[in-house]
Amino acid sequence: MFIVDGSDVPKQGQHSVGVARQYCGATGKRDNCQAGVSLGYASGGGYTLIDRRLYLPAAWFDPEQAERRRACAIPPDVEFASKTAVAAGMVEEVRQRGRLPARWLTADEAFGEDPAFLDRVAACDLWYLAEVPRTTPIWPLGDPATGRPRARPRRWVPPQKESRTGPVPRRVQLHPDSPPQETGAAVAAAVPAAHWQR
Repeated sequence: MFIVDGSDVPKQGQHSVGVARQYCGATGKRDNCQAGVSLGYASGGGYTLIDRRLYLPAAWFDPEQAERRRACAIPPDVEFASKTAVAAGMVEEVRQRGRLPARWLTADEAFGEDPAFLDRVAACDLWYLAEVPRTTPIWPLGDPATGRPRARPRRWVPPQKESRTGPVPRRVQLHPDSPPQETGAAVAAAVPAAHWQR
């Protein structure tokens, strides 16, 4: 199993590479800190850290920060990447090397709430268990009280209409008869207490 997580270090001043006012896990609030992303590995044989990257906030790529980037020896070809993009890149690299067998990846809400990150993980032939915010809209696939399957959301292309102002939209949408979304919190609350296991 691969484990993706963030790691933040409080800092004083503005001279450390990547330092900025941002959420800091070490202090539990928005604070002046450096932030990073790490990739761990766990198996029956043990566990280890296999990669880590420093996160550079978007503000560090403003044109007026060019001298600051030079002073910190940030290569000129480095571009901004979100924490989830940094994590996905590390996972893709380790999978391409093919030396560590894994079936699963786990991550907390900071990564689990980004569908693009989860899509990239799935494209690496990994299953994932990721935390999401309790307000995340989902389509339950079964009734938690009875176990009966529910209708799945269906996709369709709406009928095309002539347009004189440009191309006709062809984006796939949810079918009007699809079941409504529910929040993750509502779905969890509907599961009978006897169905939960530690």
